Amino acid sequence: RRGKSAVGLDLCGDSYADGAGFDGSAAAAVESSAQEFAAGASASFSVGGLQHGQPYVVAVRAVNEGGASDVAWDLATPGRILAPEGLQAVAGDGWVALEWSAAASAGPVLTRYEWRGRPVWGAWSEWASVAGGAAARSHRVEGLANGVPYAFAVRAANPAGAGVVAQVTVAPVPAENTPL
Repeated sequence: RRGKSAVGLDLCGDSYADGAGFDGSAAAAVESSAQEFAAGASASFSVGGLQHGQPYVVAVRAVNEGGASDVAWDLATPGRILAPEGLQAVAGDGWVALEWSAAASAGPVLTRYEWRGRPVWGAWSEWASVAGGAAARSHRVEGLANGVPYAFAVRAANPAGAGVVAQVTVAPVPAENTPL
C-alpha cells in the first residue's frame, strides 16, 4: 500500500506455497532503513517519513525458529499518481479530441490534468493544464495540420507533482474524411 509519505506492507501466512506462514518476526528494509516487528500468521506495518513521489526499494523476509526466508524485493513509490486510464484520440479536420478515464491515485488527491503534444518528429510542447481540474475527462486541441501524425500525452497532477504519463498518436483528417 502506498500513502502520501509512507509505504504499507501486508504480510499473510497463507500466501506461502506450503501455507506455513511465519510465527516469529519479519524484517523489512526501505533503502537503508530497516525495521523488525513481531508477527503472527499475518502482519501489517508502515514505514513513514518517505519522500512523496520518490521510488524506494522494499525488501521483506520472514524469520521463525526454522530460520529466515529468502528476501522478497519490490519497488514502491509513496503518493504515486498513476496514468489516466484508456487515453484515446478522435481526429477531425485540423483538431484532435483527447478522452480518458480517471487516473488512480495511491494516496494523494488529484487536482488537475495536464496535456502536451508534438508532431511525431518534433519537440514536445510545454505541459498545460486542462480546463475542468480533476473532473476533466477530455481536451480538444485545435489548429493542427491535417494528415500530420501527432503524439499527445496526458497526466494527472497535484501541487506535490505529476503522475505517470499516458500517450497516444493520431493524425487529424480533412473534413471530407472526418468520421461521423
